[in-house]
Amino acid sequence: MNRNEPHTTRPVEPVRRWCSRRDREADQGGSVSVWMITATVGLILIVGVVLDLGSQLHAQQHAYAVAAQAARTGGQQLDAASVLAGGDFTVDPAAAVDAASVFLAESDMPGTAWVEGDQVHVAVRDTYTPQILGRIGLGPFPVEVTASARLVRVVGGAEQ
Repeated sequence: MNRNEPHTTRPVEPVRRWCSRRDREADQGGSVSVWMITATVGLILIVGVVLDLGSQLHAQQHAYAVAAQAARTGGQQLDAASVLAGGDFTVDPAAAVDAASVFLAESDMPGTAWVEGDQVHVAVRDTYTPQILGRIGLGPFPVEVTASARLVRVVGGAEQ
């Protein structure tokens, strides 16, 4: 440059450091992989808990519905001798237990039935094997419910 030439400024460009993609990835050291594995396992556990416990609740509701219907079936077994003699309506205990047991057997639900006074009780004990949590060793979970039915005589909408 000559001193007589007008002074011009040139923009200064930043110094660029070129590095290969391999160099940039080497700095990460797999930290995204560890985070991703942890997040994935956590999400699988959360989904497993939601689905499997929801399914267990459904299994428990189904067992209760079967037990309640078995108790109602047993409660319909009246003591014919008492009714024909003009006595009160009462449950025939042997017939009630037999009818409830047959209903349970036809429903493929394990359980027991018994009569106390004018009530027929049915207990169902089953197990639920979780689909997702079962793969990591959790389960099976017990499903135990009891339902009762009481013989009620109603005349004109009023219990007698």
